[in-house]
Amino acid sequence: MNPADVLISIGYNLPDERKSFIRGTQELHRFFYRAKTDHSELLNQFMFNTNGTYPLSEELEQAIGNCVASGMLVCLSSNPNHYHFDPNAVRESYEKHISKRIDESKKKELSYLAERFNEEIARPIIFGFV
Repeated sequence: MNPADVLISIGYNLPDERKSFIRGTQELHRFFYRAKTDHSELLNQFMFNTNGTYPLSEELEQAIGNCVASGMLVCLSSNPNHYHFDPNAVRESYEKHISKRIDESKKKELSYLAERFNEEIARPIIFGFV
């Protein structure tokens, strides 16, 4: 799976009240860097440069940019980064394209990764605060 498919799949598997999240770029990169340890096959296209202050993945940056450009992920503000997965766009892409290319074990793993994302990154936003 390519990195954009992974992001879309995470968005698809998140509960509706958790489709918006405010997180810095570093936190997103650190999450995927840690997750790659447990999901090495699923996240094999995410490469990380660990020579800086945090693990940086150009593939993750590109995936975020592609998802924003396609309307799957909306960037509501950039300081801090406030993102929102568009539920309709994500559902359509996942159900029409991604789910048809992956088997049940990958779907389960993506669901588990989304749960982990939900616990570590996505927190409900109330009046602009997390």
